[in-house]
Amino acid sequence: MKRKTLVVLGVPVVLLFAAACEQQDTPEMADAPPAAEASDKAVAEVASAIRADVAGVGEAGTAVRGNVEVVSGEASADSYFLAVTLQGVPPGEHAWHIHRGACDAQNAPVAVPLSQAGDDAALTGPLVAAADSSVNGTVAIPSAELTMEQLRSGDYSLRIHSRAGRDHGPTIACADL
Repeated sequence: MKRKTLVVLGVPVVLLFAAACEQQDTPEMADAPPAAEASDKAVAEVASAIRADVAGVGEAGTAVRGNVEVVSGEASADSYFLAVTLQGVPPGEHAWHIHRGACDAQNAPVAVPLSQAGDDAALTGPLVAAADSSVNGTVAIPSAELTMEQLRSGDYSLRIHSRAGRDHGPTIACADL
């Protein structure tokens, strides 16, 4: 089952609240963009996010849970960011990749090697689970590797593997992007 979520619920409430407040011009606000322009920009940035749940089972049978968020940033039109937060990951290093194909696709090829995948160059190192089984990782993904539009329009998944390196073992957690 493919699951995508766009988070836009909080922005309209914040924007309505901000519009209801009386605004007074101050010297600091002289260079500020008009409120409508700023609110359109905020809505566009939030609407560009992809959020998905990560789920799986570690090699010891423990539940691996968390989330992944893909956000295009204003800082660079040439890249976007992927951030993952997990619990229940066995301590140590774990390969992570974006694969072509949903989580239920067998032998889905690696589309973006976030960490080492065979002979492919990696964008970053492996995820490292702490002693408490938590993982936090963020990586900038160049649009030359895979664009946000491609990510949204195709079947892609983020997969976390049982270990790092060329022989990274089976997937222990996955999220359909």
